[in-house]
Amino acid sequence: MRRLHAWTALLGLALASPAFAEGEGEPPAAAPAYPDGIVALVEGSPITRYELELACLLQRQRYSTLEAGSAEAAAIRSEVLDVLIQMRVLVARAKDEGLEFTEADQQRLDAQLAREARRYGGDGGMEDVLAQIGVPYRFLVSWHRTAMLRDKLLVRKISMEIYVSPAELRRHYQENQRRFELSGETRFRQIVAYRDPRDAVRLPELAAEASKNGDWSPRAYLEGLRERCRRGEPFAALALAGSMGVKHDAEFVVEAVEDLAPPLNEVVAALEPGGLSAVVERRRDGAFFLVQLVDRRERGPRPFEQVQAEIEEELKNEIWRRRVGAWIDQAVEEAFVARFLPRPAPPEPGDRPK
Repeated sequence: MRRLHAWTALLGLALASPAFAEGEGEPPAAAPAYPDGIVALVEGSPITRYELELACLLQRQRYSTLEAGSAEAAAIRSEVLDVLIQMRVLVARAKDEGLEFTEADQQRLDAQLAREARRYGGDGGMEDVLAQIGVPYRFLVSWHRTAMLRDKLLVRKISMEIYVSPAELRRHYQENQRRFELSGETRFRQIVAYRDPRDAVRLPELAAEASKNGDWSPRAYLEGLRERCRRGEPFAALALAGSMGVKHDAEFVVEAVEDLAPPLNEVVAALEPGGLSAVVERRRDGAFFLVQLVDRRERGPRPFEQVQAEIEEELKNEIWRRRVGAWIDQAVEEAFVARFLPRPAPPEPGDRPK
């Protein structure tokens, strides 16, 4: 019955087209590329060329910059038409299931659109952006409504009860250990003092007070701060109050200590977490450093127990996507679909995409 109804609708469209209505020729043996501006027919419901163009503009940002007759534009039209066909099939299925767009759905849609609009400074900003690419705001709303109805159908029809065995989790972990590796990370703080206070990035009050009599010694200055730290004052507070360098109020984070310039690389590498260095000089610019190692994390695999839940969620999502893909393919296969837009020719062997 579905196929009979769809063919009847298609015949009605053909008879209503100007050429046939006025008796100016016989119906062609094969359907033209765009019969009456329609690029596909899904269960008797037409997808127009205009709708396809709007969907292309909405779904593929580069589409508006392409020449209409280019191979890339044709490929995008073909891909997006497949998406439109799928959505139209699923909307028909949703109606068969008695699913409707409810008031609660409308509230969720309004919230979703409001979140999107905030990225553009409000509803007016989003409408302006859409207008620039030629897409009416109401088309965006319609697109989201259709997607929400589709998702309701998929949740109803496809079981989300998925079991992944411990053996599968362990096998996935062993086969993908590099993905679950922790990168090395070293975190440290430093207090910097310069031989000449005029070279300082900043001159904190502590350093200004110590250098006001002209007998400035950066090494002695840092030795004094080091002693205060050993007596219990927090290193972070001393760095904030006394460092003459950059990032005086935050930690330095590096993946590899070897990337630090000498002598910091050797100083940081020799410390244990919480350890305090001696005062060291960087001879190339006369800067002196006092360093505290905050933490060190060696590079290596995360234990299976730490990533087990993450792996399970990943595998369940993958199984769910396969179920959805297979179910949609079956639904499209069972539906009446007449596709009038030719598919682009496959690339010749050796052709490289531009």
